[in-house]
Amino acid sequence: MGLLPLSLSAATLALLASAVPVLAQSRDASAPDGQIVAQERCAFPYRTLDEWLADARRRNPQLDEAAFRRRQAHFDYVTTTTEVECLRVQYMSGGHRVTGYIVKPTETNGKKYPVFVVVPPYHPGGRIQFLNLFNFYGRVRGQGVVVVFPAFRGNDGGEGRDEFGGGDVEDLVNLAALARAQPYMDADNLFLYGGGRGGMMIYLALIRGMPARAAAVENAPSDVRRWAAQDTAVLRVLQQANSGFERTAEEHYRARSILEHLERIDTPLLIRHGSGNRRVPVSHTLELVERLEALGKTYKLVIYPNDDPDIQKNDPEDDRLAHEWLRTHLPGIPPWPSQRVVQAQGTPVQPERTPVPVASGRGEDEALALDSVQAHRAAMHFLAAFDSLQWEPFRAYFAPDVNTFPNRSDEAGRREGRDAIAGWEQFFREVRANRASRGQPGPPYLDIGRRMRDLRVQLAGAAAVVSFLLGDDAPSRRTLVFRRDPDGAWRLIHLHASPAPQAGQR
Repeated sequence: MGLLPLSLSAATLALLASAVPVLAQSRDASAPDGQIVAQERCAFPYRTLDEWLADARRRNPQLDEAAFRRRQAHFDYVTTTTEVECLRVQYMSGGHRVTGYIVKPTETNGKKYPVFVVVPPYHPGGRIQFLNLFNFYGRVRGQGVVVVFPAFRGNDGGEGRDEFGGGDVEDLVNLAALARAQPYMDADNLFLYGGGRGGMMIYLALIRGMPARAAAVENAPSDVRRWAAQDTAVLRVLQQANSGFERTAEEHYRARSILEHLERIDTPLLIRHGSGNRRVPVSHTLELVERLEALGKTYKLVIYPNDDPDIQKNDPEDDRLAHEWLRTHLPGIPPWPSQRVVQAQGTPVQPERTPVPVASGRGEDEALALDSVQAHRAAMHFLAAFDSLQWEPFRAYFAPDVNTFPNRSDEAGRREGRDAIAGWEQFFREVRANRASRGQPGPPYLDIGRRMRDLRVQLAGAAAVVSFLLGDDAPSRRTLVFRRDPDGAWRLIHLHASPAPQAGQR
């Protein structure tokens, strides 16, 4: 389930943070890390689903109203239940009062519950959304856990400064101390869940020793240096959050990049990524998994072809996978329900595409799993270079004996070896010139990432067949065949572009 990074309206935020009766408060600045020093009941911003729908429609005019209204039963439960409560708290972390949220059974009756820590993906200045709290009421109600959200220092009324992976990591680590101090939380059974920036924070908390049974991460960067180079918004956030960043940029990048510290992680990881994510390309996860495999770490990998930063196209299936990972590592959690609470009056949505590949570290098919990951990574890097018309990275994937068939049905379209490579170089020049003449700069030039769907990887010995559809109304088939050479590199030996089917031939 993707955590949405968008902000609520000003009125909504004011209601969420409204001053309802304070249950407990302490102003002792010397309080230890993890101690709750203030708490109040959450005030939900909408009295009816129609109010929420109107606010959501103002922010998204293309909102699917029918799908939104399927939340009615769960909305009624969240806004009227006395079984589950939401608390907005402030706890101590590094001398700062940091805001967080806790969703828990109202009456715990001396029972300790596993702790499900949801790490938000937002940048500094963000807040926990009502939708996030709304969704996780279902986990508390039906799955017997307590859900905790850290807002990080400097956000949502908290003290200090959000450094985007600096001292604010301790705000996540110190939730373990918070859990140990609560009589209803089982700190020995703590599970981490987050995506994007939240996934990065999970990795950083783990290398700092946060005790967790397991973690589920989605669409998270593994190399922050590369992430900042690919996304100028990330670079600006790092510069604004850390004074003197330009002088110590390399130090900041190394400290925030999990690839630099993987040997310090022993927590089992569920890693999911949408290959259509442009903000954090799938190459971040594929490189991470290769290194996890080399280090013998325990993980499970799921790639969702052409899915987005919030994995919305496979949301229900992704929820199920994350829950089963939770059950694997936290005893006593009930099975995933056949129908989500938020869709109690509707039909569960089936995943749009089958996630591929799935690989589990230290499994019976380790070699096969790693080959699949490496072949998938080679294909995605090749297509990214193609989409951005980066000639040298593109050319490097061609084997000397490659043969290609452009999007033509005649045999004359076949090209081999050097002739095939030279033909593509000419194609690159023509596309660049054509786009420039029309005032349409790139990258991307070919929009492959958006138009690609149904990507599949099939292994056959030292070869991998990668196929996908390209296009919208009348998609054509693309087939890439990679060969694993003796040096371990996957190189392209065949490329075939089938023409789009004619009417009546689909």
